[in-house]
Amino acid sequence: MQEGGRVQCLTCRRSSRAADVAIHLMTRLEGASDPADMLAVVGVDCPSCATKGTLVLNYGPESTPEEAGVLVALEDRRPGPGTA
Repeated sequence: MQEGGRVQCLTCRRSSRAADVAIHLMTRLEGASDPADMLAVVGVDCPSCATKGTLVLNYGPESTPEEAGVLVALEDRRPGPGTA
């Protein structure tokens, strides 16, 4: 993660706006022993080189400003139920 809601691909090293990153899956996880351990695991594609990857982001009280910026900027464009 980078400032301004940007994500850097570790394959091509390009920095992209989180809004331009394609989402394939998003799952929220919470710690069994500490519910404040909140993570979002996001399956994504790099908009520059199409490499598939994973973002693991804290959300809630433990998130950094960079993580919060990326989470806010990510746009879920997956089709909903019953759409093609």
